[in-house]
Amino acid sequence: MSQTTYPVVWDLDVFFKGGSESPQLRQHLDETKSRVRTFANELKSFDTPTSASDASVVAEKLEEVADLLQHVSQAGAFVSCLEAQDMSDQKQVHFVVKSQRSTLYSVHLLMYLNKN
Repeated sequence: MSQTTYPVVWDLDVFFKGGSESPQLRQHLDETKSRVRTFANELKSFDTPTSASDASVVAEKLEEVADLLQHVSQAGAFVSCLEAQDMSDQKQVHFVVKSQRSTLYSVHLLMYLNKN
């Protein structure tokens, strides 16, 4: 039986070219942060529907939450891969902090949703 070997260095550029200095990663993080803030502001004026005919409004909000969480998750996974690839890269520390902030925004958003 043959053994499969894998390279020690990962090619993370297939996801965000440039690693921790990737303009696409920064854009992804900035857009996610902005979208979470916008959505949280929209929820402040959201009234829970009282009739079944308004169920589509709730469904739309849930789909948006799922999409936002996916963006946060993607950023977090990429940053984790950067960290595992090169622990000495100080730029990635900045991205880890930024990613964790985005995650906290999302958790706050979910907690707000749970209250209403």
